[in-house]
Amino acid sequence: MNDLYRVVDSYMREAVALPENLLADNSINWDFVDADVHIRLNPVNETVNKYYEYFNLIADDILSESGSYII
Repeated sequence: MNDLYRVVDSYMREAVALPENLLADNSINWDFVDADVHIRLNPVNETVNKYYEYFNLIADDILSESGSYII
């Protein structure tokens, strides 16, 4: 696992835990999570593609850990 993956994972897990990033049904608002992580990380140029690759992988992990699409 590389450093970018670890940072994205950490930032995503922090963002998912924020009440403002949940919808009324307690499902995750991934757009808000993406915005929070993107602001903190500010991926540029060659890291943007890796960022979104990792974001999707980590989102899948988070969802599988929770057992559903709702946390």
